[in-house]
Amino acid sequence: LGLKAIETPDDKTIVFHLPQANSDFEEMLALTSASPVRQDKDTKSKYGLHPFSSGPYKFESYNPGKDLTLVRNTEWKQASDPVRKAYPDKITIKFFTNANDMDARLIAGDYDIDLAQTGLSPQGRTTALKEHKANLDNPVSGYIRYAAFPQNVKPFDNIHCRKAVLYGADHVSLQTARGGPVAGGDIGTNMLPPAVPGSEGQKYDPYEMSGANKKGNVEKAKEELKACNQPNGFKTTIAVRNNKPVEVATAESLQASLKKVGIDVEIDQYDGSQYASVIGSPSNVQKKGYGIIIMGWGPDFPSVQGYGLPLWHSDYILDSANNNFAMIDDPKIDGLFADYLTAKDDAGKKQIATEINHKVMEGAYYLPFVFEKFINWRSSNIANVYTTDAYSGMYDFVNIGLKNPKK
Repeated sequence: LGLKAIETPDDKTIVFHLPQANSDFEEMLALTSASPVRQDKDTKSKYGLHPFSSGPYKFESYNPGKDLTLVRNTEWKQASDPVRKAYPDKITIKFFTNANDMDARLIAGDYDIDLAQTGLSPQGRTTALKEHKANLDNPVSGYIRYAAFPQNVKPFDNIHCRKAVLYGADHVSLQTARGGPVAGGDIGTNMLPPAVPGSEGQKYDPYEMSGANKKGNVEKAKEELKACNQPNGFKTTIAVRNNKPVEVATAESLQASLKKVGIDVEIDQYDGSQYASVIGSPSNVQKKGYGIIIMGWGPDFPSVQGYGLPLWHSDYILDSANNNFAMIDDPKIDGLFADYLTAKDDAGKKQIATEINHKVMEGAYYLPFVFEKFINWRSSNIANVYTTDAYSGMYDFVNIGLKNPKK
């Protein structure tokens, strides 16, 4: 009979009874995963192979891992759906496993857009920047790329050892490893993405990562090492996914700069497809001695809850599939999240988000690398293309049309 917390008094109404207030509940309902499904159309585990459509397009064919074709839904009417549009008659999607192959096909004009919106690979980017600048966009992605310091791995249980890494890192070199200011993004100075209300962007730079210390500060790093009783430095291991070349390059950059302050770093490239069980297991992280974990995160929806709750709240420290890599268990941060959930006005929510970010940075749990940017391709034949913070800097696919529909 379903959940008692959800009522359907008629065919077009859903009533939710929440166990507690949540100021972002409407943001959650806007996610694709919150789409309601008619009971007689619910095929359970097979639903993803042929979803029931109440929108402008429906599945014509789908071959998992290969391709998908969407065509007009003849039952859909614009009059009853003011949000979505139906511009192209047909949308074809090809799934690629080789990024260079995909970029080549985009540049050749075989396809119009990369649906994943994760930016051109270095090879495709080089060609596109030389020959096709008019087809490129450079949005802020909504992601922050960073290193996290697990507190269950010594000596990162000591804040001064964590700060030694923050001051010892060469932030310009890290930015370069990520692709530079255009392809990589602006130097990260804190842990709240610019697209999230409450973010202060680079204006909030408590460790002067984009200012006086952007090339690293050996003197301050050594002061922090003395303060954490490691005056001669220490040894640790960076965990990095082996299927992310840019992350490996980032780890090598960090390794080189930390060596200058006496922190000797070994790099462990693990199977990136297994990250949930490798770095997502606090016991494995401790056993392997992963003092530094390289990762990135973007908001499910643009709020401090949609971004930071799994990263910073103590309730999200899990035995497996953990994302609170820094093992943050701070009653003040937990309390601010509780205040956020019951805040009723946007100004109040924004202020609490700012405070949470400040508390996270004061704890020196993270080394942000960049406020990530992408170089994305769009063909000359698509129209009404713009990015939106609601999708972390991606294009708003709902409103994309064609300049020349017959092409």
